[in-house]
Amino acid sequence: MSTDKEEFALYCEAKNDKVRKRLGIKGGFYWTTAKKLSVAISRCITAMDDNDYDEDDFKKPVRVHLPVVNDLPPEGVFDTEFCNRYEKGGEDGITMVFIAPSPSVQEKPASTDNTNVNGEDMTEIEENMLLPVSGQELPIRWLAQHGSEKPVTHVAREELQALHIARAEELPAVTALAISHKTKQLDPLEIRDLHKLVRDTDKVFPNPGNSDLGLITAFFEAYLDADYTDRGLLTKEWMKGNRVSRITRTASGANAGGGNKTDRNPNLVHTFDTLDVEIAAATLPMDFNIYEIPGSVYRRAKEIVLKRESPFKEWSAALRATPGILDYSRAAIFALIRSAHPEFYHYPGRLQGYINAYLTETDHENPSKETLTAARHTPEKDILEEVNRELSAKQETEEEENDEEKPQPSCAMADEQATAETVEPDATEHHQDTQPLDAQSQVNSVDAKYQKLRAELHEARKNIPPQNPVDADKLLAASRGEFVEGISDPNDPKWVKGIQTRDSVYQNQQETEQNDQKAEQNSPNALQNEPETKQPEPVAQQEVEKVCTACGQTGGGNCPDCGAVMGDATYQETFDEENQPEVQEDDTEEMEGAEHPHKENTGGNQHHDSDNETGETADHSIKVNGHQEITSTSRTCDHLMIDLETMGKNPDAPIISIGAIFFDPQTGDMGPEFSKTIDLETAGGVIDRDTIKWWLKQSREAQSAIMTDEIPLDDALLQLREFIDENSGEFFVQVWGNGANFDNTILRRSYERQGIPCPWRYCNDRDVRTIVELGKAVDFDARTAIPFEGERHNALDDARYQAKYVSAIWQKLIPNQADF
Repeated sequence: MSTDKEEFALYCEAKNDKVRKRLGIKGGFYWTTAKKLSVAISRCITAMDDNDYDEDDFKKPVRVHLPVVNDLPPEGVFDTEFCNRYEKGGEDGITMVFIAPSPSVQEKPASTDNTNVNGEDMTEIEENMLLPVSGQELPIRWLAQHGSEKPVTHVAREELQALHIARAEELPAVTALAISHKTKQLDPLEIRDLHKLVRDTDKVFPNPGNSDLGLITAFFEAYLDADYTDRGLLTKEWMKGNRVSRITRTASGANAGGGNKTDRNPNLVHTFDTLDVEIAAATLPMDFNIYEIPGSVYRRAKEIVLKRESPFKEWSAALRATPGILDYSRAAIFALIRSAHPEFYHYPGRLQGYINAYLTETDHENPSKETLTAARHTPEKDILEEVNRELSAKQETEEEENDEEKPQPSCAMADEQATAETVEPDATEHHQDTQPLDAQSQVNSVDAKYQKLRAELHEARKNIPPQNPVDADKLLAASRGEFVEGISDPNDPKWVKGIQTRDSVYQNQQETEQNDQKAEQNSPNALQNEPETKQPEPVAQQEVEKVCTACGQTGGGNCPDCGAVMGDATYQETFDEENQPEVQEDDTEEMEGAEHPHKENTGGNQHHDSDNETGETADHSIKVNGHQEITSTSRTCDHLMIDLETMGKNPDAPIISIGAIFFDPQTGDMGPEFSKTIDLETAGGVIDRDTIKWWLKQSREAQSAIMTDEIPLDDALLQLREFIDENSGEFFVQVWGNGANFDNTILRRSYERQGIPCPWRYCNDRDVRTIVELGKAVDFDARTAIPFEGERHNALDDARYQAKYVSAIWQKLIPNQADF
């Protein structure tokens, strides 16, 4: 292969006369040093593009002899002026020959060189000539349109010089940056379009020096992407402060709105699609919290939208045709639909007339109390129903376990309790089913404990002042079994004087109601409160067992030292069984049950993993300080371990798998589990390339786990929310994640992106890595001591493992009182 280079001169003739007239050139000349002709031609075409010429405007480059002249253009430059002085010719036809001037030009005297055919001095004419603005730099073109009522296409030479001088002073730096960032979109604009953009930008940002660069560039993008006829409306919306990215129109072409603030989540992009879901939910008969729509209602609403069921499809068609419909609040939409006559949707004309007459909201961000009432917004409706279901389920369990206990209550007692059931109903419910006074047969079928409890619940509800809500911190403390001044009754015998810690895991329903009905969601079995007609309690104290050094009682008293951990509720079911009057009989079976309470309690405990006599758990958590001897209670665990498998490490990383398990760190018991694989196409977020490479290095089992049984992200998030509500509650669940800014943060951001409320409070975030470091501080590395079971990087297996070693560390850090 030869390494010698040679010089190649190329001549590119204009394609036709039309090109010559349009460009004002005859052709182009280019020369370079290269090994081959093809390389020289390639470089010529590149240089042609660099000078903003199109290859299609020229004929194919022809190689000519390299002329030896003084005015030869530089190497590598595509020069068209050279072809005005030289042309291809000569004897061989490939020599650049100098073009001699015409005789008329040669005969002109020197005094007329700078005059035109009319004898006018060209110097003066050129000084007064207007220059086109289109050929100037973009900032100069922008500045020329600033403050002008009409598009400026030409300026005088002096004005052009003034624009160059004033560029640094009159053009704000933030505007110059925005222009430079969007040069690719702004440069092709014609002068008239550029003038309108400058004019509207000045309207939206009258003081650009104090404006945000991101807002200005966002306005540029929205303005250029909008239809030509929508740019005026877009500018008006931005002037009002509504940062809309486009103008949504109804079927008739009217503006559908959507740019103002409403009562919806500010992160939610409100469109016709989200409006359809709201319409479908409003057509459902049940009452619920319209701002935190339950998962079952949301899924049913999506199904209605998908199947185009009636009356949804009629309401959707009518509301979609209403101008400005996206500006109205969610409460207004619900109130409109739920206040309408049920047969209106059969008549499109009447339906549209009804919408025009009654959709008159003014404050879209803060709906009125009347609007919320008409919308049947009941934020506590779902919680009350959950509590009622829980009470009914626990009542059935209690009846099964106590078949041979006391007889049914008398008619007089039943009448009294039935009356208590019909006290003033909750003001937030719109369709109450109060129990009739004469329903004697129904009352007799319900246990007296349950009826008295319901009576206390409703009586307490009447006494709650709505304007003085209970502090959330106090509510959480009371739910954990701690004494809270102003909520707990210090004279109640269930509180020990001086220590004031609870002896019953089943919270009193009256206290629960005073702590906001939200606490009912997590209320354990409250059926421990027997009627006062029961026999007294001395049976438990007749047993000769160990004597507590703190309270001096035998058989287990009300002292916290009698339990597993001071102030903890995990041991309380044992004492409930030992101390409750109704279960302290003289027969041998119940005495044996008092000595071994674990036998009685394991049956109803969904979290219990062991049925042996000692109550030791069957999992592999380490037994520390005797904690595993403690009985697992039937109360709901409030600790939830979550593990995510993602496609990134940033807060907006896409989630591909969720694993979660409820656990009790005080005992090591494991509870209900949750595992879902998410379709990556619906996960959204920002993918990290390094994470993809990392996944490719993992085992095939781990890779297959994230590719099977995939469901959409919003379905998985809603199911996780329901899972938490069923087993704990938004106000109580403590969510553990492996890393302060990983699992919990990524999951919370995913809820925000999907417009679904996060099912736990930010103050209940818990970090696994922090407690691991605390364990290492006392020379205890649980992760090393506990073997991993399952497949690593399987979300559920990782969550189980983390729950085990967190429990072990917890028990190490919080010693058992029996060890002292």
